[in-house]
This record gives sequence, structure tokens and C-alpha cells, in this order.
Amino acid sequence: MVVVPGEVQARDLSAAFQVIQHDTKQRLDPDLIVVASDWQNLESRLEQIPAARERCIAWQFENQTGPTDRDATGLSQVLGARLATHDIFDERDPVRGRHVIGRRDEIRALTRQVIEGKSVGLFGLRKVGKTTLIRKVTDDLDPHSIDTTPLENQINNNHSRALVFFTDTQDITEMSLERVLALLCRKLCRRLSLEGISVSAPQHPSMKNFERILDKALGTTNLPLCLVIDEYDYLYEPVPIRGLSILLRLLRAKAQETRRLALVIAGRDPGLFQAPKLEGMPNPVMGWFQETWIGPFDKDSANEALKKLGRRVGLDVGPETLNTAFEWTRGHPMLHRQFGSALWHLLRKGRRTIERPATDAHLEEAKRVFREKEAARVICQEISALLSERYQDAFDLLSYLAENSPDMASQFFDWHGGYEGESSLILRRFGLVSGTQQEPEIPQLLRWYLKSRRA
Repeated sequence: MVVVPGEVQARDLSAAFQVIQHDTKQRLDPDLIVVASDWQNLESRLEQIPAARERCIAWQFENQTGPTDRDATGLSQVLGARLATHDIFDERDPVRGRHVIGRRDEIRALTRQVIEGKSVGLFGLRKVGKTTLIRKVTDDLDPHSIDTTPLENQINNNHSRALVFFTDTQDITEMSLERVLALLCRKLCRRLSLEGISVSAPQHPSMKNFERILDKALGTTNLPLCLVIDEYDYLYEPVPIRGLSILLRLLRAKAQETRRLALVIAGRDPGLFQAPKLEGMPNPVMGWFQETWIGPFDKDSANEALKKLGRRVGLDVGPETLNTAFEWTRGHPMLHRQFGSALWHLLRKGRRTIERPATDAHLEEAKRVFREKEAARVICQEISALLSERYQDAFDLLSYLAENSPDMASQFFDWHGGYEGESSLILRRFGLVSGTQQEPEIPQLLRWYLKSRRA
């Protein structure tokens, strides 16, 4: 809690963030701060401070000397109103900072690979957490790469161990080599300017201009450089953009020459990296990238996520809820959050109290609400479309497993190359099937979805 007599200033919150930053035991939550003041327009004042908009709750009291016991009821009402109106589970953007849960081994591995100048391909289903993982690593390695306000920068460690250039191909409205180079040049120049390195992005970018800027970046700092290309699938679907092979060849040459340029590319699958030829030439990235598959959370991380987020919205998440949620999602991060969102809608939405309702008694209704959530159904639709378009045999295997008795599972695997075969491997890499050949485990939501399509 931050108590400020009179009008709240940005410097008041800055001082609070400094205290939180030095809280080594992490007992203070920087994302939920009660700002108490006698200022009459406190809530609107906080809206004017960018860093306060999402993380601060306004608590207005009457006495200029500070809140009294009589104001405690008002605080309960403020907190209750927040819990009743803000569904923290229904977050669609990549998670950042302290909100990142799990993935400890993957974070350590990717951090080491970037520092060593390795090139990595991260693959997995959409909304499974690839961008969150990358952002966690790049935010830690290069706090200057984070798009934040000056106030928010004060709670970041400003010491960079790498220079990160994060690009998302979804930012390109018209896919062409020139547009890709324009995005890369713009990101490079912006990050270099923060290091005091003066270089301007060309109006008409070319491969030569991009190479010049990249050489300047490599030549003026001893830090490793990390170029991230997120959603790389858009570069080659439905067909590779013309000139893509030349760009990839240049990047590979610079990475091998300097040993300080790490490339991190993320997408659904490594299709581009498995083709022997690209644009009629030998594929420059075939066998180059270290392939990493990002699957769902394990059960411990899934439980941690549901319990932690549940506490933040005032839910008493019980052991039966944890087991049921994992059975229905198998740890897919977005689906797991949507299950929590179903619980929030049932037990918290519109209820302006600070009581913590228990969840275990409401699981049947929660499953119904979960099945009806659009975000959950979209994930199932995307999985179905991806497999049926690219991996038909794997899709047939998944459909057989979902729609038939578990007693027949081993036979179905044998029909499709066995448990160690290609189709089974694809499903296990995506995290859609786990367990054993005799007792495979599939998300109950996906099982329900595939069955309902056949009905």
C-alpha cells in the first residue's frame, strides 16, 4: 500500500517501485498496489499515470492525516469491486516479468544458447507459451529491449548482457522481402540508438543496407546480439517470400563468422528447416538451428499457475479442481487459464466481496462453462486444422484415440506406425498425447471437441 496525502505524483509511485525492486524475498507484489489518498479525483489521477493503470487500485479516504479504522470498510469494497470485475485469467497476450510461471529448464537453456551465439528454433502449438518464454529470456538479458515507460524502467535492471532485436512478422501487412528488411532495419536502429550508436533506417531498405547496419551493430559492441523472429511461419506460407533464402544465408554467414549473433525463430513447426531446397537452392538453414519443442505445462507448473492466479482473484482453488483442470487441458497454458476463467465467471464475477469461495463444489458447472468459452474452442479448431492440413495420419490417430475406448489405444498406435512412429511423435511433440501406448492421455476438452464434430 502507498499512502499519499494530496495529489498523487509519478514520483510517489516511482519511490514505491524502488522499494519493491529491492524486496529480495518478493513479499511485495508490484502488480497489485493500493494507492491511498484523500485526493478527491484519485481514480482519474491514477489513469493519467501510465505505469499505474493496470497495477494500482485507488482507495480514497477522508482524513488528511491518513486512513482510519472507519475507512477499512471502504478498502474491502474497493478490493471486492476489483475482484468482481477483472478476469485475470482471460489474458491473451504473452506473459511478462514476475507473471511467468514454470519453464525453468527451458529458460536456462535458451539463455545459455543466446549468450553462446547459438541459433534456436522454438516450435509448438499457438498460445502454448513460445513468445512468453522468449520474452522472459530477452527481457532478462536486455532490459532495454522492453517497450516500457520511463517510470516502469525504474523497476528494471538496466544492465544488459546482450542486445536484443525482437521482431514479429505479424507486424508486416504486405509480406515481401523489402517489408521484412524494413522491419529488421527499424528494430536494429531503434535498439542501437539506446546504446548511443547513431544509425538511421533506410527509406528503401535493401539487403546491402541491412548488412551494413548489422555489421555496425556487431562491430561497435562486444555483447552478443540476439535477433528474434516470432511467428516465422508467415515468411514461407503459403509459399516462401521471394529472396528469403538470401536473407537466411546472410544471417547464417554472420552468425558463423562472429559467433556473437544468435537467431531465435519461433513458429508452429520446423517445416522451413526440413526442406532440402529453398527457392531452388540448397536450404541454408537445414540442419543449422537447434530444434526445441515447447509443449504444455507439466502438472506441477499447471497447478502453480491455477493456484497463484486463483489467489489473486480471491478463489480457494482446491485439489479436486487442480486434478480436473489438468485432465481437461493437460497443461496447455491458454486452455488452463480459460478453465480458471470459467471458475471466475461462476464464483467471482459481479460478487463484490473479499470472501474466497471454494471451487471444488462447482466443477461440473465449471466444465460446462469451459466448453462454451470461445477461446478454448478456437484452440481446438486450430489444432484440428493444423493436423488435418499438414499431418493427416497423425490427425487420424488422434481422432481414433479420442473417439474410441482406451482398450483399443495400443491397436490404433500399431496401425499408425507404433508409439515411436512418426504420427505418434508429432502428437507427443505438440503435447497432444502423453502417457503410454496402452494408456495414452489426451486433453479431455480435445476429446470432447473431436467427438462433438462427429456427432
